Amino acid sequence: MEEYSVTKSNPDSKKRKTLISGRNDLYFKIGRANFILEAKQYWPNLRSKGVLIGLNKALKAAKKDVRTMKADGARRLAAVFVAGRIPENFKDDSEEILKSMIDALNSASGAARAWIFPENTDKLIDGKKTRKWYPGAALVIKEV
Repeated sequence: MEEYSVTKSNPDSKKRKTLISGRNDLYFKIGRANFILEAKQYWPNLRSKGVLIGLNKALKAAKKDVRTMKADGARRLAAVFVAGRIPENFKDDSEEILKSMIDALNSASGAARAWIFPENTDKLIDGKKTRKWYPGAALVIKEV
């Protein structure tokens, strides 16, 4: 199930037992194990030296949110979808820039990671030209 109603503890309340209604991003089952997953998006400029810092910040936000949910025995997962961008005038440096991003992804300790950077990507978003290049995407998942 995706985007379903849940009961959460209110993270802004001084009393952690205060409950509020909310939504969870994903519930799934593999074998006998149940999982709840909270996902965040992260759109970094891949030339930035702070890609890992931003990734960790997004993971921290997903962890915080998934901890507020009633799990009923399910394992909690935090996920971040990363869609990095490279300014058009740095596309020639893309191999080095993507290597830096992969290094940042591999630095996410204790997390499952996957990425794809296809060779042929165009510079269109919703059919319109853009001055930024989005070379691919990555997913980082960490158990909480």
